[in-house]
Amino acid sequence: MPFSFAPYALWPLSFVSVFLLYFVVREEQPSRAARLGLVYGLAYFALGVYWIYYSVRLFGDAVAPLAVAMTAL
Repeated sequence: MPFSFAPYALWPLSFVSVFLLYFVVREEQPSRAARLGLVYGLAYFALGVYWIYYSVRLFGDAVAPLAVAMTAL
């Protein structure tokens, strides 16, 4: 789903991504569906914050381990 936003702008992927999540969790038990949704959300978040690392590293002139730590916060 992060690829559906800038700079890629592949907006149809957002619909495909949510449809695939629904297709995977529709037959699961609620607890397993919640875990799968959590994994989906964490992956979406992790792929969506890559720009923070680059901003801190390049424009903030931070060393790589510090930039990773600041991104993780």
